[in-house]
Amino acid sequence: MNLATYDLVFFPIQLAMHYFLVCFDLKNPTIFVVDSIDMKTKKRLKKAERELDEKHVQDMNEKVLKVRHHFANYLQSVGHVKTSVIRAQTPKWVKLRWATYGNYVESGIYMMRHMETYMVKRERNFECGFALGGAKQKQQLLSLKKKYAAKILLSDANILRGDIAKVIEEQGTVK
Repeated sequence: MNLATYDLVFFPIQLAMHYFLVCFDLKNPTIFVVDSIDMKTKKRLKKAERELDEKHVQDMNEKVLKVRHHFANYLQSVGHVKTSVIRAQTPKWVKLRWATYGNYVESGIYMMRHMETYMVKRERNFECGFALGGAKQKQQLLSLKKKYAAKILLSDANILRGDIAKVIEEQGTVK
């Protein structure tokens, strides 16, 4: 794969039950971390919970640095001109207005939406359409779950696609 033609490279990351996104901007070498969990709200937590969160943030940082290391090694192996600049970058955490605290269950849905909509040039005002919480955001997440499930189940890459399409056809549309 020739990465010279790509501006952005995304790495979805899983850490325990938490999903977040690491984005490498190859055009203007920067590493962005897009995460739906707002760790700044931890000030409200009890000491034991704060310590767990601090460990989780430390683990996330280590994971991001490992991804940077391996991606830079890959870039070097293919002779990419921005290898040394990417290797030297300190990851930047993108601030999200709609960030939640402790909603690890939906972090995969947030991450998929972030991959769909993230544009570096709007990093400071990144907007992917999420409401600021409450019932509206829950409805948005439910709609996205259905959308992503349908895309995955009916994808040409799914070897059981035909069986799934047949069941849907027999039972009618899925609500």
